[in-house]
Amino acid sequence: MSASPTAHWLAERIIGGGTDRYTNFRLEGPALVSYVVFAIAIAAFAGTLSRRILGGMLLGLVVFGAVQFFVQHAVRSNYEAPAVASMANAEDAARGLQAPEGSWFLKTDHVNAAGEVVDPTRVRSLTDAYRPGPTPGLGNRVLTYLAENGVYQRVHYHPPDRYWRFQWMEAALFLTLAAVTSVGTLQLIRRRDA
Repeated sequence: MSASPTAHWLAERIIGGGTDRYTNFRLEGPALVSYVVFAIAIAAFAGTLSRRILGGMLLGLVVFGAVQFFVQHAVRSNYEAPAVASMANAEDAARGLQAPEGSWFLKTDHVNAAGEVVDPTRVRSLTDAYRPGPTPGLGNRVLTYLAENGVYQRVHYHPPDRYWRFQWMEAALFLTLAAVTSVGTLQLIRRRDA
């Protein structure tokens, strides 16, 4: 299942293009539908709670935005443990990291041969000491230099084959929030009617 070329074109115009498949995550698939359902549920709850249409809409919008922000920045990347790609030697560094095209890159760090994280000040001092001269391919040469000094780059990422699984996980999360919010709205209405 994939979005139409028109949907990708529109999404790229709205939020900008990107090389990873996850760039347009919020603009397609079951997650988008679940956002709409949750937005309606939270607006109904806020309106019922405040008894004011505009106040409820504003409160619902603020809560929806806060939940969206939190899920996007703190939850989504943790649906599964990220895959890790690291360089084991100078030859790997010369080739660059091999992660599938369309992956969602989360973070990059540096490790030693034992797999322990190297202090960023050591990495900075090594890169500051490196003076290659005007040569093309500087990025891979710096990585090779670091590898020759026992420092290997490591990348944490989600491969593109997790995209639809993450879409359904996020849809389930927002639909659950919508259901809980709807139950809360019904409880408020019942109390007022009693």
